[in-house]
Amino acid sequence: MKKLFSPQRFRRVLRGRARWQTGWALAALVLLLYSAGALAQPFAYVTNVISNNVSVINTNTNSVVAIVPVEFYPQGVAITPNGDFAYVVNFSGNVR
Repeated sequence: MKKLFSPQRFRRVLRGRARWQTGWALAALVLLLYSAGALAQPFAYVTNVISNNVSVINTNTNSVVAIVPVEFYPQGVAITPNGDFAYVVNFSGNVR
């Protein structure tokens, strides 16, 4: 009678799974390292509704480096990937 799972076959299956799991772990590590740059941005932009401005915060020192006045009731900020432009959404809808 032929054995379905011989010790040699079992070892081959385990080696195949180990290669597969190692491949996934390596892919996850590469993805994590690639996206680490996106997580560590030098500045944070915070809208201040009451004072109608946007605070620019240096994330390395946790200090406010600039306060930019905007139109009435700023609600959100979008920054271009290269950091050159900031788009602020406000209640009045005016572009400045």
